[in-house]
Amino acid sequence: MQDVYSKRTFIDLWDQSVTKLWDALPELLPKIIYTIILLVIIGFIRSLIIKVALKKIHDSVSRLQWQRTVSYIFTFLMFIILMPVWLPSLQSVTAFLGFFGAGVLIVFKEVLLNLAGWVFIISRRPFVPGNRIQLGDAIGDVLDQRIMAFSMIEVKSREEGGQSTGRIVHVPNSKVFTDLIHNASKDFALNWNEIYLFIDIKSNWQKAADILENIAENIIEKVSPNDKRLRQAEELLAIKYKKLNPSVYVDIIEGKVRLTLRHLTDPMQTRFITDKIWRIILNDISEEKDIVIL
Repeated sequence: MQDVYSKRTFIDLWDQSVTKLWDALPELLPKIIYTIILLVIIGFIRSLIIKVALKKIHDSVSRLQWQRTVSYIFTFLMFIILMPVWLPSLQSVTAFLGFFGAGVLIVFKEVLLNLAGWVFIISRRPFVPGNRIQLGDAIGDVLDQRIMAFSMIEVKSREEGGQSTGRIVHVPNSKVFTDLIHNASKDFALNWNEIYLFIDIKSNWQKAADILENIAENIIEKVSPNDKRLRQAEELLAIKYKKLNPSVYVDIIEGKVRLTLRHLTDPMQTRFITDKIWRIILNDISEEKDIVIL
């Protein structure tokens, strides 16, 4: 009996909602037509402006950012124009949609989360196109940002060289609320890189340390305290390092001497500088009879 009553109540509510919407249709129809015409006009103007502007912009990243900015501006402009038109009529539409509000929220939860994530990305800017980031298990260089998702070109982890795989990864914007965001190149555009050299405990570790220090002095880029990348990090995040020059540290791990060459580097160049340093290390130490690499 209760199920029959609930079913009738549902049908009555449905009929009332449809009736209200149908009664409001004569009032809504001109506004729908006006909205469609406005969308066509604004879309045409937007496309025309982008087409003219892109002829003068040659950098691919700047072109993409400019396109996105123009699209956001025109979307906001359209919202401002249409709000006074639709506001008086929203009561009837809201009454109809309110009946299904909870269901819509459940069904479109991910869509709404992606929209919220997009707002967070464009307002807080945790990353921008060109940044190398890690979000959850995904690592890559950001290519594009859209309302539902952003895309990046996948790169391997630092342990695997940090080079591109050539695959494009599309990540839902909602991930910014559930996963940690690691940004290697935005506010602090330099990363600390460490190269480990293990040698036998009986080896001449002092000579090996001198070789590493000499290589660092001649190969690794010198970073000045006035470097704009460091100044930016200090101003934005209060990150300040007292020691910027490459350093060699010595410790013992499981009966082996470990020498660690630590230095600052551009995250996009880590693989190349590491490869260059290792080639010189192997070449120089191979000539030393009292140093055994493990």
